[in-house]
Amino acid sequence: YISNLLNNDIQLISYTGHLRALAIIYGTLENQFSVIEDQDIKDFLENYSLKLPLILADLEFLNANETKDIIPAINAALQFADKILTNSISNPYKLLGYIYTLEGSLNGGKILKNHICETFSLQNNEATHYLSAFEEDSDFFWDRFINKLNTNIIDSQQKDDIISAANEIFYDLMKIYEFLYPIDEKTLGNHITFFNPEAGNYPIPTNPFEIKAAITAANFCWNEFPYYNNRFGERGRRFAVSDIVWLVSLCELSDEETLNQVNWLANFLAMRGMPTYLMETQMQLLYHELSKLIPSNEPKYLKLFKTSEYLYKQRTSKISGFDFDKSNSVFENYFDEFKVTDDFCFDTKTNIGKLIASSICDEKNGIPDAKKSLEDWLKNKNIFPENWVLAVEKTYAKIELLNK
Repeated sequence: YISNLLNNDIQLISYTGHLRALAIIYGTLENQFSVIEDQDIKDFLENYSLKLPLILADLEFLNANETKDIIPAINAALQFADKILTNSISNPYKLLGYIYTLEGSLNGGKILKNHICETFSLQNNEATHYLSAFEEDSDFFWDRFINKLNTNIIDSQQKDDIISAANEIFYDLMKIYEFLYPIDEKTLGNHITFFNPEAGNYPIPTNPFEIKAAITAANFCWNEFPYYNNRFGERGRRFAVSDIVWLVSLCELSDEETLNQVNWLANFLAMRGMPTYLMETQMQLLYHELSKLIPSNEPKYLKLFKTSEYLYKQRTSKISGFDFDKSNSVFENYFDEFKVTDDFCFDTKTNIGKLIASSICDEKNGIPDAKKSLEDWLKNKNIFPENWVLAVEKTYAKIELLNK
């Protein structure tokens, strides 16, 4: 692959496959860096610039949604992502070895960029933002990173971990490249990482109309609850899309299995700040979009609607539908009473009352931390002003009184 790239003789699908594999690796690695607690390791990453956004921008420019995945390359990248997750717990210094090899490879990014631009008639940084990363910040991060590796690592085991990890990712990248050229047509297909490089490895539908309906439903739900974007950002949007695409595949299961899977995901997300009312709404929208786009399959999709009905019954077992529907007004009345004027608050407030009510119901239904995970964020004074926090506290108190 690299040899042919340097001879300006690769297909676009190979370069797209290269970027998708890197997106999986960087997505996993950079997310682990965001949650790592070891201050010594954090110090090594000072001034590190995220590469996943650059890769995603390159893929978007290439209209990668029209290009199939090279499945063996994706699987190899996912296998390495598993190593990152494992080592982030057991051998966190190995993550520095991974960064060493990945960042070091970008020292030659300009050379690869020139060949990519010539091969595909690109200009400036079109589809090569990732390969251009070191043109601006190489001295800012790389030199300091290397100096810290040479001077700050004293423990022999840490040294061994970093060196072994640097070699490990080098050879794993070589394995990925082997699948990128020549292309075996039999290995092409669609993978969930097509929608979200951090999604992992699980089935998705092959019908393009089902995928289109799922994405439409995900976007509707995302826009219905600005809280989604304001708390979880673009990474949250990617997971929203990949989750709902996977949910379509549940139509192939029995009603009971479908319900169990949806309920499991709804509970899992509720513990992380996404009340089950979001999933309830999402499943209604998904059913509607699928039935509209492929009406002949409406009976098959009905099981998705049934999961929404189940979540509705769970919620209304703790608060009446009438009182739940009033919850937005409850919050907005306090919002006005406490004269909240902050722009971010105005952007966030839509449907917050219902999310608060749902989080209370979820906790009453036995979902651990369902209320706390939402409430802690809504009352975070580093994010919101005091009058917003007061409105949230009053809303929780009043809706708790309505709870059965």
